[in-house]
Amino acid sequence: SSSGNAVPVAIVARQSDSSALVDVSILVHAGAGMDPPGKKGLASLTANMLSDGGSATWSIQEINAAMYPIASGFSAQVDKEMTRLSGQVHKDNLDTWYRYVRSQLLNPGWREQDFERVRTQLSNAVRTSLVGNNDEELGKEVLYSDIYGMGHPYGSLNLGHSSDILRLTLDDVKGFYRQYYTVNNMTVGVSGGYPDSFI
Repeated sequence: SSSGNAVPVAIVARQSDSSALVDVSILVHAGAGMDPPGKKGLASLTANMLSDGGSATWSIQEINAAMYPIASGFSAQVDKEMTRLSGQVHKDNLDTWYRYVRSQLLNPGWREQDFERVRTQLSNAVRTSLVGNNDEELGKEVLYSDIYGMGHPYGSLNLGHSSDILRLTLDDVKGFYRQYYTVNNMTVGVSGGYPDSFI
């Protein structure tokens, strides 16, 4: 904020001069437990739109093309109460990595074609990857639904429900982003060989 009243984001930092790598985790204190009824998967879809949907400045294809030669990326993981957006990069490529990640996080592209692709991938992840190929994770999720019940915020899959996901809109995602992706709802963790100026 240019008003000077902005609260700085909470940062947990552990610098290491001996490390050639830098790890960055952006924790958003919102997850699948905040998905509204009938919109199970909104937290996951929002996170995946940020990590795999491009920014207002660059398409996801341009971002992936820039990340490939520096052997890095930006990934999302959603839990019940928290979303983790993260990446690891060699310290020599930190400025390049952060230029793109900052753009994705602060100025998402919200392109309809990216939304359709990411939404389909997420729905498929629930139906195919989780249900068909990951017995351990599926068992854990079924246990949550049995313990809490489907009416409880913890009673649904972290990825969401396939039928709900397919009904979600880009406006739903933008609303979740505006509500939860705020400075006072984030903690940033940084470790490794970053320069003092990076913090």
